[in-house]
Amino acid sequence: METINRFISINILLLFSVLYSQSYTVSVLGYTIANIEITTKNSGEKRFELQSRGIADLLFPAKNNYLTNYDSSTFFLEKYNYDINQLDFDIVYDAQTDSSYNLIYNKKDTLFLKNSVHNFFTLISILETKNTSSFDTKWFNYESIGELGRARFIWSDSTNIFVNNDSIMCDHYRLDIDIPERESSLFEQVDFLSSYLDQNNQVKEIWVSKKKKKIILMKIKVSPFNIDIKIVENKRI
Repeated sequence: METINRFISINILLLFSVLYSQSYTVSVLGYTIANIEITTKNSGEKRFELQSRGIADLLFPAKNNYLTNYDSSTFFLEKYNYDINQLDFDIVYDAQTDSSYNLIYNKKDTLFLKNSVHNFFTLISILETKNTSSFDTKWFNYESIGELGRARFIWSDSTNIFVNNDSIMCDHYRLDIDIPERESSLFEQVDFLSSYLDQNNQVKEIWVSKKKKKIILMKIKVSPFNIDIKIVENKRI
């Protein structure tokens, strides 16, 4: 009986801790260059896995894993672990907030914070969870691998996005990230994703389905091209 109860408890815990996993393709000019898998838990955890594909896997190979833990009510960053393997660049960024909400990197370097912060992954969790009126145009304190700045979403319009021959009504947002140059950063080199997101002059747009909130499409303008990140499927675990 004790074994049965333990089995039931474990399964109930798993049921309520894991929400869903989403698969995406990353493309440039219609050519797939990577796959992304995003797994979200309502306990305040988001895992983002990126694997290069096709010719990009030959020229710019990347297998990057991003794990972020955050407060599930405030969405403030608690800790993250980024395991980066791209080209000849192999590094782990590990950051954790202390009792004063300072960020400790790799258990040695400290970034002193005046307030709690978000990163890209906590922000998209807000986007998928909260009502637009609660965050639209609001600036959030933002952290990206040793750099501090600010970020906000601005609602643009509602429009249909076509995915797998299905039309999905979405809210369309622009993501602004205002972060200084990395001249005095704790880390001189960063991964592809962070470098694209952090550039102030890059246009970043996100479409979120209205009916069941999830990211359907994201575009990052990397002059002169667009990087399109589009959902493939949505599946519960």
